[in-house]
Amino acid sequence: MADHNQPTKQNNMDTDPFPHIGYPIQLPQEVLDLVLNDVSDRHLDRIGTLGNLDTLRACALVTKKAWRLRAQRRTFLRCIPSHDDLNETNVPLVSSNGHITGIIDWEYHSVLPVVLAAEYPRYLRYDGIYDPRFTLEENGWWTARPEDAAKLRAIYAEAVKAQNEDYWRALIDGELLRQCYE
Repeated sequence: MADHNQPTKQNNMDTDPFPHIGYPIQLPQEVLDLVLNDVSDRHLDRIGTLGNLDTLRACALVTKKAWRLRAQRRTFLRCIPSHDDLNETNVPLVSSNGHITGIIDWEYHSVLPVVLAAEYPRYLRYDGIYDPRFTLEENGWWTARPEDAAKLRAIYAEAVKAQNEDYWRALIDGELLRQCYE
């Protein structure tokens, strides 16, 4: 019989990056701890298959940095709504004064600690799993050349910082953790 007080991991890493949990989460740090443990476990699994000393060092460094990030800022634990598939094809609802008031297509959504939810638009990313070296060209969604995307990410980060410095800090400091987990 299953213990309902323990998380049940049922995720398929090819399609679902976040672990499914079989019970309600009470505290945001529980989500982050599950993610960090999962990142650590996956890196240890990769070490066994790659068996390379450089890989071992890289995985140890990533795991250490990820856990340090959790202890670093309590604001990273604040949970926010996240659209897990926000892209340029989603339809924004815009008021007469130009403010976005809603988005159609909440097919994939969740509530996550801000350090996991804060991210650059995927179509401006050329890193992690969004690096063209790791995907088929026909699956590409980039709307800008890499050098233009880098400039647009910098503009995005400055706009975010002007709106909310805590979110900006999570965007910048959590980048490695998000890439590891993807």
